[in-house]
Amino acid sequence: MSRQIEDPTRGGVPRTGTEFLGLRLSDVTEFGAHGTSFLAVDTKAHEVRVFKVLEEGVQSWFESHAPLLRRGELRGMARLLSTATAPIPHAVFEPLHGTSLEALASGIGAFKARSALRAILEVTGILAGPGSAGLFHPGLCAQNVFFGADGRITVLDWGLPGAPSGYRAPELDDGRSTVASEIYAIGAMLFRLLTGFEPHRPRTADESFDQLGKLLQAGHSPKVITVLERCLSFDKGARFACHSELLFVIGRMLHEAIEDAPDELGDVDAVSGAGGVRAEIEKQLDWLDEDDGGFPTDERDRERKRAAKKARQGNEPTEVSTEATASALDAMRAELVQSFRKGTRGARNKEDGA
Repeated sequence: MSRQIEDPTRGGVPRTGTEFLGLRLSDVTEFGAHGTSFLAVDTKAHEVRVFKVLEEGVQSWFESHAPLLRRGELRGMARLLSTATAPIPHAVFEPLHGTSLEALASGIGAFKARSALRAILEVTGILAGPGSAGLFHPGLCAQNVFFGADGRITVLDWGLPGAPSGYRAPELDDGRSTVASEIYAIGAMLFRLLTGFEPHRPRTADESFDQLGKLLQAGHSPKVITVLERCLSFDKGARFACHSELLFVIGRMLHEAIEDAPDELGDVDAVSGAGGVRAEIEKQLDWLDEDDGGFPTDERDRERKRAAKKARQGNEPTEVSTEATASALDAMRAELVQSFRKGTRGARNKEDGA
């Protein structure tokens, strides 16, 4: 998890090997795109922590996103243990073991379409609840999505800026993050995983369209490209209207095994059309329940699965199910773990040969 990069030298920023606020700071570590993170040991509890020095301009984060992260109930979010603005803005998180999707993409190149879609499905599901309450991730990018050693995906730096320009929607220069800009960032992440290339931020609609030509040349399914085209549209009004719409389309594509039988899936625009999309998501996934504030929790997720399993008894086997989605995520984790291990062994073999 640790990596060797230059220690920060700004005035007031702690260095490795020093003690700061009861934490013994060790290596600078990979933990999101925002700020500088250290592996640290709590000198009283003797527990490993991640100490993140936050950059300037994040005052609103302490009032909006941080209190929800401290509750520890947000599904798929890094758990925030403490935070303060003095003597410097900082946050302390529980550590994670694994690597970011950005590091995986840099190491193994382009993902298989099925694996990329499964990863995006899980990220979208994590962000759906907070997004329904008007809380978005302005720094969403592949570096802020962590693939754990246990195969689980965690979103880092929720609410903090820091995404590369290729993940920022064109309209963000004129306003705050919205559901449309978050859908754009999700699409940019899917592009990164499918192509192995960093997305670039288009200046015109023509540039946005040209970016998808790489996928056509690589022979990807037209339906995958249609999803990307909707996510990365220069016109925010042409993007998927909400997380649930995108969840339904990707879940349906995975359920129909688009790589093996691409013709079995109906037109993407028809599948995601108004009327039935939100109802289908509320019935099958139930991530937007108002009783728990719209924020998905692990307990709520378990209740949803139990209710969905009971409701499926006697249904036709062709019905899109939560079980199929969960199965797809399990397969994605296994495939990514295997790819990660192969990449690690390959790197070690190169070192041994040298």
